[in-house]
Amino acid sequence: MKSSCISHPNSEPLIIIRKWQIEFCEGNQCAAALLSFFEYWHNIKLEQSHKAEQENTIQKLHGDPATQNESLIQFHTAEDLEAGVLIFKRKAIADAINRLEKKGVILVMQNPNPRYKFDRTRHFLFKPEVIMEWLRATGRLSQKGLSSGQKGLSSGEKGPRSGEKGRAIPEITTEITTEEPSALFGLESNQIKLPPKPLWPEGFEDFWFSYPAHRRGDKKKTAKIFLTEIKTSDCRTQLVQGLELWKKCEQWENDRIERADRFLERHQWEITPRIGKRQSTAEEDREHEAIMQRIEQEAQQRAAERLRRRNAPA
Repeated sequence: MKSSCISHPNSEPLIIIRKWQIEFCEGNQCAAALLSFFEYWHNIKLEQSHKAEQENTIQKLHGDPATQNESLIQFHTAEDLEAGVLIFKRKAIADAINRLEKKGVILVMQNPNPRYKFDRTRHFLFKPEVIMEWLRATGRLSQKGLSSGQKGLSSGEKGPRSGEKGRAIPEITTEITTEEPSALFGLESNQIKLPPKPLWPEGFEDFWFSYPAHRRGDKKKTAKIFLTEIKTSDCRTQLVQGLELWKKCEQWENDRIERADRFLERHQWEITPRIGKRQSTAEEDREHEAIMQRIEQEAQQRAAERLRRRNAPA
């Protein structure tokens, strides 16, 4: 992008509204702004989904379950949407969302994977095919699929058009980003700064911060074991329930517990600990020792099985 006569602050949010977006939304500028906002994040979700699909394919080839999210569903809080369109407030945004939903360009839904029953957060699925059909039906797309307006604007986004003597093209926008305009509108996906992927498996940090800090050990190692041993939502529920029981036992109170990685590796949450300070009987001690040996053997068998799958010929 050519330099401007104004030195804009770095990482300054900006928005773009195109003329056809306002026409599609029948003159509702807030709906047009949201349309551009959802389009921008849909492009990011497409990039993320492609990378997630590649990673899942690699995991499956190694005999491991797919862990990456390939969904195109977007989640935005009311604050996100208000910040995303800059100049419109919540009532106008709510009306604009209803307008876009009636036009079929977005699907509004509840969280497809709620962690809690009371989760009523709203998620959005953008449907670009509805827009493309409207653009074709109204004759705005050429045979190659690009409108003449898009062709002219693409060159204009890189600098002033010829014949305008350096005058910038006026645009209102909705594509909120912390990137420079050239990264957003240069149409090079490798320049778009994607939101960071979750660093830890789902539910891991709840377990991690519930565990005594001085017994947590190496976080990355523990997260890897968590990903291997806690594969389903049922397992996560059992882990939470088991951990709550362990918090009440004498071993926990006296700081005589395994490191977090060993606790997971040995499936210790499946053991019901002795709660209270009474003296255990010899029979209970023998039973406890037998359980610990069984868990250790099962952990060794799982490790051997993973090693076998890893070394198996493709």
